[in-house]
Amino acid sequence: MPKTKLQQLPTRENVITDDVKVITKPLYATPKRIAELFGISRSTVSRILNQYDLNNEGVKDLYFSLSATLTVVDIDAFRKYLKARNKKHL
Repeated sequence: MPKTKLQQLPTRENVITDDVKVITKPLYATPKRIAELFGISRSTVSRILNQYDLNNEGVKDLYFSLSATLTVVDIDAFRKYLKARNKKHL
């Protein structure tokens, strides 16, 4: 393994030593968690996913069915889909 010269010496501020310093952004969530994130019911999420199957409003890959009992939803795509179908029912 080649040796490289450090650009900056490790200090307490620039080294991750515990989980508190790490912030992650979730990419996918189960429909139950989507309901909690958006403040809607689980049945509303199911209805929205069923409507997506009929008309995707230009949003690709909203969710993946990984098995018969596990579905994961792309959080950003779900937000885009909600914006795309906003007030379409009026």
